[in-house]
Amino acid sequence: MNRKGFLELLQRYTDGTCSPKERQMMDYWYDLLNQEDDRMENRPPEPTQEEMIWTKIQLRIRPKTEPDPPLQEWWQQDS
Repeated sequence: MNRKGFLELLQRYTDGTCSPKERQMMDYWYDLLNQEDDRMENRPPEPTQEEMIWTKIQLRIRPKTEPDPPLQEWWQQDS
């Protein structure tokens, strides 16, 4: 099915003039969209494009002479 055919089917579905088989197909597609929404809600938030760009900028402007902070071993951690 091409885009035009899908849009025509969607219009018939909205108007209530599609066949029972077409309605079943559209209902199935809508259910798939709902399932995808449910899966997206359970995902941890992804960094925004702005956050990713800011991180890249910070890495590039960080002076090369600045050493990495020392790693603190587990036995040296304050409790």
